Amino acid sequence: MSFTRLFLISLIAALLGFNGYWLYRNRPAESLKTIDGWIARGNTQAAEPALRHLLVASPHHGDARMRLARLLAKRDDYLDCARELRQVPFWFRDKPEALFLEGQAYKLANGARDAEQAWKECALDDPLHPKPPQFQNGAARELIGYYLLENRLEEARETLWRSHDFGDPADRPGILIMRMRAELERISHEECLAKLRKFVAVNSEDWQARRALAFEEQWINNEPESDKHIQACLKARPDDASVWRTYLDILHQRGSRESLQAAIARLPSPAVDQDPEIWKYRGLAREWSNNLEGAAEAFRKAIALNPLEAEYFYKLGVVEQRLGRSGEAGEHTRQSKRLRLAFGAMRDAYFDLLKVAQKSRPGTSDYNAAVERLADACDSLGWLREAKAWRQVVAQPLAASA
Repeated sequence: MSFTRLFLISLIAALLGFNGYWLYRNRPAESLKTIDGWIARGNTQAAEPALRHLLVASPHHGDARMRLARLLAKRDDYLDCARELRQVPFWFRDKPEALFLEGQAYKLANGARDAEQAWKECALDDPLHPKPPQFQNGAARELIGYYLLENRLEEARETLWRSHDFGDPADRPGILIMRMRAELERISHEECLAKLRKFVAVNSEDWQARRALAFEEQWINNEPESDKHIQACLKARPDDASVWRTYLDILHQRGSRESLQAAIARLPSPAVDQDPEIWKYRGLAREWSNNLEGAAEAFRKAIALNPLEAEYFYKLGVVEQRLGRSGEAGEHTRQSKRLRLAFGAMRDAYFDLLKVAQKSRPGTSDYNAAVERLADACDSLGWLREAKAWRQVVAQPLAASA
């Protein structure tokens, strides 16, 4: 057989194969009703390829995309499930649900950073595109859990207040309870360590998770792993105040004054100058070097940034006493004691409210009295926004009945 004839036969076979593939690829898509019937009968082997074929023809078909994502989730393929949900168009009616479920799928796959991004979009308040409360509030709760796990308290507070201000008034007592828990209760170190290790194993560039993991590894005295993670964070995020704060926390926990002072000398000012904890460590380093005026200045700056932290007043009082300023030292020491007592009273009032809430509902006399005690304690501590919000919980049932 000549080369030319062999070439023609091969060419014809290739064209027939390509045409067959093209006809198969462009065959009429099954209707969603037919596919739903297969899914209802558990025939996923027919449903999944039919959904994929439908999406080739109509890539913005939100219903088909959601159904395919659910099939992938049923077989524990959470990453592909999340990726399908990401492709649900922004204008689709069920996009809020898709965002919430995308975050859940990434959570199951230990993809914390991607889960956070999906939940942040879902929790965002948009008056032009209102979201069903169950998804918006659910996303906010998931975000708060992650922020507390990674010791991102300021972001947790912001998310809580956003949920409080834009949410249903009926949900506000629960949101305020979460607000108190963020300050008074902590996730166990064992749980943090287990989860953060999984997050970092999935994504080594999740710097928030790695920063938090560095601290948790230090907590169990695993210094080599702690150093590995925090140094990677410092290299990738050299101007991130939270990374430097965690690094200083780690060195302080080790009791290494020399290392702490060396790290403070490398701080990227002014990038970190709005962090009160970093000013606290600057104060300690200056005190250790017998620079008492510099230490007092640093502790004052910490107080200016966070005037509700008893430790800053106490440390300033100690330095003022060493400087021979007994009057100022006494005032700062008394303020430290007052804040500690107020914090303890607020903590006791919070746990008393939890006990009352087990047997009484908002609006009852017992519940309202417990809320008033907690609001008074928040006032004494300087938590004025929390005090006002708790009193509104008591006032709302009265306004509704009026």
